[in-house]
Amino acid sequence: MRRFLIVAVLITAGAALDGIEAYAQTATAVANGAKVRIQRSKFEEANELLGREIVNYPESAELHYLYAITLARIAPQDSASKAIEQLAIADSLNGDPAEGADEEEVELQENIDQAMRSLWGGIVNEGVRSLAAGDVENAEAKLTLAVELHPAGKEGHLGMGAVHQAKQEYDLAIESYKKALEIDPAYKNAMLRLGQTYQLKAEQVAGGGDAAENPEAVQIAAEAAAVYEGYLADNPDDVEIQIQLAGLHASLGEMDKAEPIIRAVMDSDSVDATVFTDFGFRLANAGQFDLADELLSRAVAMTDSVDVEPLGYLAFVRIQNEDLEGAKVILDKQLALDPSNAEAWEYLAYVRRDLGDTAGSAEAFEKAQSIPLDLQQISMSQNPDKTWNVEATFVNRLETPVSNVQIRFSLLSPTGEVLETQEATVAPQSLPAGEGERVTIEFSEPTENPRVKYEIL
Repeated sequence: MRRFLIVAVLITAGAALDGIEAYAQTATAVANGAKVRIQRSKFEEANELLGREIVNYPESAELHYLYAITLARIAPQDSASKAIEQLAIADSLNGDPAEGADEEEVELQENIDQAMRSLWGGIVNEGVRSLAAGDVENAEAKLTLAVELHPAGKEGHLGMGAVHQAKQEYDLAIESYKKALEIDPAYKNAMLRLGQTYQLKAEQVAGGGDAAENPEAVQIAAEAAAVYEGYLADNPDDVEIQIQLAGLHASLGEMDKAEPIIRAVMDSDSVDATVFTDFGFRLANAGQFDLADELLSRAVAMTDSVDVEPLGYLAFVRIQNEDLEGAKVILDKQLALDPSNAEAWEYLAYVRRDLGDTAGSAEAFEKAQSIPLDLQQISMSQNPDKTWNVEATFVNRLETPVSNVQIRFSLLSPTGEVLETQEATVAPQSLPAGEGERVTIEFSEPTENPRVKYEIL
């Protein structure tokens, strides 16, 4: 897509800006005057000119586009929504230039599309980041605005669906995902989310019971299966959707349908550890612990026992299978990587107790009780210079307020080598029981595919 270029105005090179006003009698003249000001970085002057003249030429797509650009430049935070409104008007006026249309009209549409993606996309991204950080209220405000400003943007509807899903408003989430799919029927993220939400709704209807025993839940789950099967009909080799479908069948006790899919995925040479971890987690939730152990063990082997996630799931599965010795081995590995995981220490305490290690059990329980915070959420984002930022939300797990809790974050290479450490303070004032606080860490060491480790000091 071509970049926005400032078009030279139809005046002599030495003419003063004030001279433009004498012929500002057409939309083209007003646009040229604004472009001169923009070219000279006089955005406020351009904005003032456009704001004054645009009422005289309301049908000019170019003026609305330029007005949006100046609004975004003079007050990016406050004027983003106003700028998007102007872009939407410009888009409706310019239309979708057909093949053979005037070159300037085509270029204007490209500029409108590019600006819309930049400004509107920024609002959507802010909403998605807020949701990932656990700030559902701010995420909902941002994404509601995004949908209102640009109803044809599929990403806005996807984000709103995720907000409703987080609030367990499953019918509203389904509606949002369907709107995204109306805009783009091949939108995989919306399709995947839609199927997952049907599954969550089925579990909600089952009320914690066996969904397979609840006719209404089974009917809702069938909607999810139809979504996945419809996608696989066109994309038969999509492993991610195969996993979703197999996990759904397993949760309904339909292992005659689930196991062939599982075995086919396991035999694939292209499946990575993340896939096996996800698959194992879904099977564990469905109570299929033997298959889950097989998949998670493979994930642990593929990651050389340096990835916490499959280790944590595998420990749970082995406890469920009453393989206490096997669970203890995995918990020891998990806690070496994640020493401030209170839940893992509690699991280890129970395992040691049931293995007859009374002293070791008491020690593990004491360690769990000494950890004041639970990690609720953690995410990593990469900067253009290949450095990384980490956002983590911790919740006070004690019954009394905590303050000044020091946490050390380590940036690790894929093989587990410590590349850099940073420390942060949670609750510099006081954090009441049950409440959370977010911290941000900025690492300065550029690297590819790192992991992050935290330890409460």
